[in-house]
Amino acid sequence: MIAETFSYLGEALLATERARRSGLPVVVTMCFENDDVRRAAEIMQSAQLRRLLVMSSAGDVAGIVSLGDVALQTRDDE
Repeated sequence: MIAETFSYLGEALLATERARRSGLPVVVTMCFENDDVRRAAEIMQSAQLRRLLVMSSAGDVAGIVSLGDVALQTRDDE
């Protein structure tokens, strides 16, 4: 799982850099590690994302949350 996260982040960073060099606007959508899973779900729904970048309070990348992660967590909460 960790290898997949870093692979995906690397791909995302390369795509972001290519877009920036070509003059396209770059929008980064994220949540913070202390956000509730329902907040992450709201962000993902409003931006129509399958994965969401999770940042630490120090501004470092803490990971990525996926729709599957959200589904599992909200199912367990019910």
